Amino acid sequence: MKTIIIWSTNSLQKDYNDIMLVRTKLLKAGHTIQEDWINYRVKVKNNVPYFIQVEGYDYLKVCIDGITNSDFVIFFFSKESNYLTTLIKYADHHKKEIAVIYRTKKVLKHLDGIEKKNNVKLLQSRLINHIDQIIKK
Repeated sequence: MKTIIIWSTNSLQKDYNDIMLVRTKLLKAGHTIQEDWINYRVKVKNNVPYFIQVEGYDYLKVCIDGITNSDFVIFFFSKESNYLTTLIKYADHHKKEIAVIYRTKKVLKHLDGIEKKNNVKLLQSRLINHIDQIIKK
């Protein structure tokens, strides 16, 4: 299954370990990760992950193309983000299977009910070890 993992650079330091756990479980389940930026855009220094900005890189286009070309889209939605909300709505519009990993229910209010659809699964980040229950094989 082709999968993309989308996260906010503003939440990378909080989400990094969870992203890596999900990434590992996806690969073990046989998923092909279309994009997650971990291998070439994140550097870890003194156990702290940093996102490397590249001038002219079109993150939005890569996300849209990744969603379009994936079967399964995982979002790390740690804090309110119009950007991520728009991408979640885009993925839903294209009838993708979606997993939203969130920190607090407060961020879900921006999804306008998408979280109640059958193609969308929610998982609170404190329960990240249960991700196996929503990873499609």
